[in-house]
Amino acid sequence: MQVFSTIIPIFAVVILGFIARRKGFMPPAFLEPANRMVYYLAIPA
Repeated sequence: MQVFSTIIPIFAVVILGFIARRKGFMPPAFLEPANRMVYYLAIPA
């Protein structure tokens, strides 16, 4: 049960991002800077 409580939030964030992209909440111009920020700041933190 502990495995599910760890994995479910990760999938929830992925699904939320997918829905936001499909609904047009994130324009294509936003994706490149966001990817760079995640790669250089969020992942190392």
